[in-house]
Amino acid sequence: MMLLLSKRFWMIVVGFAVACGSQVSHACSTCLCGDPTLTTLGLEKPYEGRARLSLSSLYRVEEIGQKGFNDREITEQRYTLGVSYWPSKTLAMGMRLPWIEKTLETANLAEEESASLGDLELDMRWYGYKNKPNRPSHIAGLQFGLRIPTAEEKKQDGEALDFDVQPGAGLWIPNLGAWYGYFKFPWFVNVSMVANIGVGEGHADYRFGNALNTTFLTQYAYTPSVAFQLGFDTRWSGRDEFAGETDKDSGGFIGYVSPGIVLSVVEDMQINLSAQLVAIDQLNGDHAEDSLFNIGISYDIQ
Repeated sequence: MMLLLSKRFWMIVVGFAVACGSQVSHACSTCLCGDPTLTTLGLEKPYEGRARLSLSSLYRVEEIGQKGFNDREITEQRYTLGVSYWPSKTLAMGMRLPWIEKTLETANLAEEESASLGDLELDMRWYGYKNKPNRPSHIAGLQFGLRIPTAEEKKQDGEALDFDVQPGAGLWIPNLGAWYGYFKFPWFVNVSMVANIGVGEGHADYRFGNALNTTFLTQYAYTPSVAFQLGFDTRWSGRDEFAGETDKDSGGFIGYVSPGIVLSVVEDMQINLSAQLVAIDQLNGDHAEDSLFNIGISYDIQ
C-alpha cells in the first residue's frame, strides 16, 4: 500500500505554511492507535508562552466481516488541524478538529460516502515531575482529553447513512493517562498510557468499547535538522454494542511498529512523516485493520 497524499492536502499545507453470521458488523475509528497529542503538543520540554499550529493527514483502511459474504471495507482520509498553547512551564493545552472523508463498500459493491468535520478534541498535558528545575533529563506527568460529539449525523433523503461512514460516533469520550519523557541529546524517549471511556449512547444506539492505548517512542537527532523515530503503539479495546447487542467483530488487541522521520526545514517548523505497520493482530472476530500512514507539519508561533 502506498501513502496517498491528495492535491487538496498539499494545497492545505502550502496555505498553512504561508499563513504561518449474516449479522451486519460495524467498525468505529473513535479510538485510533497511538498518542495523537504528540503532533499537537510535541515532544519538546515545556516552554512558557509557546503557541503552536499543526496540520496532519492520516490514511487508513479497515475491513469487517467475512470476505464475499458480509464484508465491509471502510477507507478513511483524515486531515486534522491542531492549536496548542503553554500558559506555564507545567501545563500545555491543545485543541484538534479533523476533516474526515470516508467511503464504505459492502459485499454487494454498494458504496456510501461522506465528507465532513469530525468531533472536536480537547487535550491537556500536566508536567508534574522534573528531576531538575533547570535542564531536566526526566519529565513525567498526566494527560487529559475529551472528545466532544460536534460532528453532525450525516443523512441522505432523510435517512441516516451507515454508522461506519459517519464522521463521528455521537457520544462523549473522555480520556486520562500518564506519560514519561527522557531527554539526553541526541536521544529522546517518550512513553504514555491513555484510557478512553465512552459516556452514554451515540448514533445507532452505539456504546463504545472502552480502550487502552500505549505508546513507546524513541527519537535520535541525526543532525540539527533531521531526526529518526521508531515506536511501538498498541490498543486494547472492549467490544462495541449496538442497541444492546454486542458486536462480535469489534475490540481486541493490535500493535504497530511505527517508524518515522522528522525534518526541520525552516526555523520553528517541523515536518513529520511516519507509518504504523501492523505487527501484532489479535482483533476479535472477522475484523482487520491495515497499516496507517501519516504526514504532519507544525509551526511554533512563539
